Amino acid sequence: MKAGTSKILILKPVVKGLGLERGMPIYSYTAKDENGRPLMVSYLDGKPKEIVKEDEVKQDEE
Repeated sequence: MKAGTSKILILKPVVKGLGLERGMPIYSYTAKDENGRPLMVSYLDGKPKEIVKEDEVKQDEE
């Protein structure tokens, strides 16, 4: 997994509504949906998502 730093824009009403403050961590992840379209999910609560390996997901589905 690669980690990096980038900037995203969050609208002021969202920032105020969630109580976000400058410097708080926001964890974003990229993926592709079932049609292959790229998407990004951002968690705004300062907690990283638990990463599950694709092999583990396939085993759970069987």
